Amino acid sequence: MSTISGVFPNAITPTFAPSADPANQLRLRRENDAAVFAPVDEAAATAGSRAALISQPGRLESEQALASAAALASGSKTNGSVEAQPSLSREAVDAVSVDNRDKAAHQEERTKEASHQAEHDRIKLEGEVDLVRELASLDREVRAHEQAHKSVGGQHTGAMAFTFEFGPDGKRYAVAGEVPINVGRVMGDPEATLQKAEQVHRAALAPAEPSIQDRRVAVIASQMVHDAQVEIRQVDREQSIKAAEERGEQAELNREDVAITEANSAAVNDDVLRTSTDTERLPLDVFTDISQAGKQMAQTAAYMTQQQQAVGFNLDTTV
Repeated sequence: MSTISGVFPNAITPTFAPSADPANQLRLRRENDAAVFAPVDEAAATAGSRAALISQPGRLESEQALASAAALASGSKTNGSVEAQPSLSREAVDAVSVDNRDKAAHQEERTKEASHQAEHDRIKLEGEVDLVRELASLDREVRAHEQAHKSVGGQHTGAMAFTFEFGPDGKRYAVAGEVPINVGRVMGDPEATLQKAEQVHRAALAPAEPSIQDRRVAVIASQMVHDAQVEIRQVDREQSIKAAEERGEQAELNREDVAITEANSAAVNDDVLRTSTDTERLPLDVFTDISQAGKQMAQTAAYMTQQQQAVGFNLDTTV
């Protein structure tokens, strides 16, 4: 037995028994050639070989017809595959193009979102920075405002109190404040009330920009000043009247004392005069009425009368 290899390196041809008849050998050879199994990747070449065999002379018409039909069938399949391949390629290309467009659209959308987020973050950061600056400035103003009240108000003010707010940086900032101040009167002392009211008025208007409440306190202090001044004038007037009354009473007392003194002096003078008259008249009566025996007693009485007259003269000159 012998093998005959075809024109294809990987083709396998079946064996056949040799025959003495040349015609029979030719037929078997042709059948053997027709039975060669072509490899999968050489299908197009096999179809081409069969088409070439059709044109060879000496073949039977039936074999040529069969070979022609097979070649046509194979060619039609090959052409169909070749024609279908561009169609499949276009669909694949279209699918890839659509996918790429979708990816590009998604990427563009993500880029826009990232850009918008970055812009939003930038604006937010700028706003936070501006807010921190405003809070810091407000904190300084509030503290300076209340410190002005405290410094001028002195002992009439209490401790400073603040309202705080947290900023974006986590720090506390004073956004409002107050200082209690005493606007009560000093009872029984209008002068002290006046001094206190004037100090409270200065403390209320001490800040560079007094608030509405500050101006209200200033009005109250102004009213206190007015009331204290009125009270002081009234006290002065009462003291003047009292002093005048005291002076008038003293003058009246002085006049009464003078009148009493004068009356007493006049009474004393009258008594002295009456005593003198009676004394002058008494010795005459005695000398005319008594006897010689009582002359000594008359002389004694006369002597006593003279002594009384001398005393009365001394009192008059003294007065």
